[in-house]
Amino acid sequence: MKEGDTYDFRHFYTCNISVKRDFLFYETKWFDTDFIYAAFEDVELGYRLSKKGLEIVYQPQILGYHYHYHTSWSFSKRQYKSGVMSYLLIKKHPGTICVLNAQVKRLFNLLLHLPFAQKSYSVDFEERMWKNAIRLISYFESYPNKTVDYLFLKVLDYSYYNGFIDALFKEKSIHSKIRYIHYKQYLRPAIKYFYREIANEDDKKILLQHGFGDAIV
Repeated sequence: MKEGDTYDFRHFYTCNISVKRDFLFYETKWFDTDFIYAAFEDVELGYRLSKKGLEIVYQPQILGYHYHYHTSWSFSKRQYKSGVMSYLLIKKHPGTICVLNAQVKRLFNLLLHLPFAQKSYSVDFEERMWKNAIRLISYFESYPNKTVDYLFLKVLDYSYYNGFIDALFKEKSIHSKIRYIHYKQYLRPAIKYFYREIANEDDKKILLQHGFGDAIV
């Protein structure tokens, strides 16, 4: 981001933003309370205001300090909830797809693989692998290196998209199959790469202890 440049509604972070009163005065509501989790409620407001001419200008000298302590578990949960709310944003405002298209691209890829998914699989298999992955990054929390950082980002990203998938497909018959394909296409390759890149044999055994034997063969 560059000083003085303007940015779209995705950067409407209410943790540190100032808005002219006129933009808010005529709004029938500010935050939409349908966003039950602390995610995307500010972006949604920013989107509505942008339709009325709001521009976001970046000023780096205006600082806001926030401290939120998270563990691997709590941040994965936060990412999941963010994914749920991102679906709600798109549902309420289809026009946001043009800039929030990463979710749509991943969804399209998963649907392309749907006809080729194996017919037999455990319904709770993906859920178990997801939780195992969070346990795994919890174990490696104190390991400061790029390989571990890679896995952290992949698991957090996976958690986010699981939230989006659940919000969209929870009541549909293909829900569990979509989650399984998501594991096969995104989480499993990340685990396999992580196993290949870590040098310590004891660390490799940790992956087996966390139930990822299928991912590293």
